[in-house]
Amino acid sequence: TGYDAANCAATSVDRKTVRQCTMACAANYAGTPTVACTSTNGVFSFGGCSRTCTPPSTAGYDFSGCQGAKTTGQCSVTCATGYQGTALDACATAGGTFSVSGCTAKPTCTLPSSATMYDTTSCAATSSSTLNVDQCTVTCATNYAGTATKTCGGNAFSFNGCSYACTLPSTTTGYDVSGCSGSKSTSQCSLSCASGYYGNPSKTCSAAGGTFALSGCSALPTCTTPTTIPAGYTATACDTSSAAKNIQQCSMSCDTSNHYEGTATATCSTNGGTFTFSGCTAKKVCHLFSSTTGYVTTNCAATTSARLREDQCSVTCATGYAGTATDGCIVNTGAFTFSGCARACTLPSTTTGYDVTNCQGTKNSAQCTVSCASGYIGSPSDTCDTAAGTHAFSGCSVAPQCELPTSTTGYTTTGCAATATNKLYASQCTLLCDTSAMYLMNTISSGSCGVTCASGYTGTASPSCPSSGAAFTFTGCTSGSVAGGAVRA
Repeated sequence: TGYDAANCAATSVDRKTVRQCTMACAANYAGTPTVACTSTNGVFSFGGCSRTCTPPSTAGYDFSGCQGAKTTGQCSVTCATGYQGTALDACATAGGTFSVSGCTAKPTCTLPSSATMYDTTSCAATSSSTLNVDQCTVTCATNYAGTATKTCGGNAFSFNGCSYACTLPSTTTGYDVSGCSGSKSTSQCSLSCASGYYGNPSKTCSAAGGTFALSGCSALPTCTTPTTIPAGYTATACDTSSAAKNIQQCSMSCDTSNHYEGTATATCSTNGGTFTFSGCTAKKVCHLFSSTTGYVTTNCAATTSARLREDQCSVTCATGYAGTATDGCIVNTGAFTFSGCARACTLPSTTTGYDVTNCQGTKNSAQCTVSCASGYIGSPSDTCDTAAGTHAFSGCSVAPQCELPTSTTGYTTTGCAATATNKLYASQCTLLCDTSAMYLMNTISSGSCGVTCASGYTGTASPSCPSSGAAFTFTGCTSGSVAGGAVRA
């Protein structure tokens, strides 16, 4: 039921494949029909077609998204204006009308006894002429601010969202009021402390149409710099010779010219006091480690009695080592740490089986990239055990070569001319599956290569060579399924 099988005349004596069976949706059905034949000599199964219905004239529903004959999946029904709920539709009989449910009339209300903060000019609801929420529009009254909302539960409307609105006072010293201009509610007014002030600003609006009361910001204390600036700090941007400054006006930095580092901070704890400085320390100094194998330290003559800073030490990789040398002084008065240099080797005299194009000259293992040469397979690796020695390669072995098997039924082997006297690697052998006899693959992977099987087979052919000198084995092509009759979904 629901399918037109005029173009799929399959019987028990005249079976068809899915390619020979074309299905359409029957009258009063719609969709995209599908055909499946899952077993040889089985029956077809159909899917994709559903009953169609037309919209009814039921009040409370908006059928603008469901015009004409539609399936349930094609029909979009919503609740009409003045109704609420979740509209549902069902098509029980092909060619019939939809049955709908889920929408009910919205409740209606009168105005509340008091609505001081709200302008109800556009919500003329009375006991004799109640309105639903769609018919009622309210805004905040004069000297009130916010976003007015309304709800109706069946009696009187409930209004929310409006509160007292105030303006700024005449004096706002100490406050940044750029986010609080005009008439605003407390939640609409954004404040911060002005430059030179600190604290947690707050505002209060106690009467509709009144002025805000501001609080929470105090003037920052001011200080002068000490007579002698502490070692490690530069205070040229904090000149207090003519007037004291607060911390926002005083800029400090670490004295890098004398090898100090860090983030300078100035603190003014008491009004009229003296700035205190913190955050800068002398750069760390280190000596050479007991062993510096692999590194040239000519330009880093650091000893326990004459330690050097990191910027005074320069190292390079020694002969027989390669990489990018780096030095670090991590712990003050400790030993330098060196890294980046590793044993370097050259190619051995024999590299049969390996492609060493990217491993020329003297290189460490990380710089040397090798791959298996043509005719070899495996996972290549190299080691350099001795500085200035030779690389040791491993992991590649001769790839097996094969001839064609005695039987190649189901496969086209024109791209695989492997014989007993002309054996090939698997990578040199390309197969096609035969499709003329309507064979199907048992399994089709996402990586199917898009070729066809030899005459009488379908699928994706794959050659495999188990060992050198053996015959290729082929997989991937099977004969196709055919069916008579049909099971209709």
